[in-house]
Amino acid sequence: MNQFKVNKIFLMGRAGADAKGRDVGSDKKVCSLRIASDDGYYSTEKNEYISITNWHTIEGWGFAAEKIVKVQKGDLVFVNGGKLEYNSWENEKGEKRISAIIKIPNSSGLQIIPKEQDNTTHIPGEVGDNPFDNEDDSDGFPF
Repeated sequence: MNQFKVNKIFLMGRAGADAKGRDVGSDKKVCSLRIASDDGYYSTEKNEYISITNWHTIEGWGFAAEKIVKVQKGDLVFVNGGKLEYNSWENEKGEKRISAIIKIPNSSGLQIIPKEQDNTTHIPGEVGDNPFDNEDDSDGFPF
């Protein structure tokens, strides 16, 4: 019986710091980076947009590492087809810890837009983000 399995991550976010690379052998490199993605929702109770920031660790080897190492804090990063992996370990107190890492299989799975070239102007939570705003409230419906 043939079963199809998919482990693909598509993510867009901003680099929280400059990427960190290191050599792991005579001709191998690995590089990791933390990126923040924004999410959120509109709270009708508070009548405001609630912004949620999620942090993700991405890691690349070889050619992907050579591309990731160029990322600087604030750059916009697109991950296209990364693979989600989990690592588990015990800390010094004996507590089990788990972390998720998005592995970049090759350099084509990553796009970087330097912050100097980014023309994104919309900021979540700005005026006009309320999907229930309506100039004409005569019918009593929020749309």
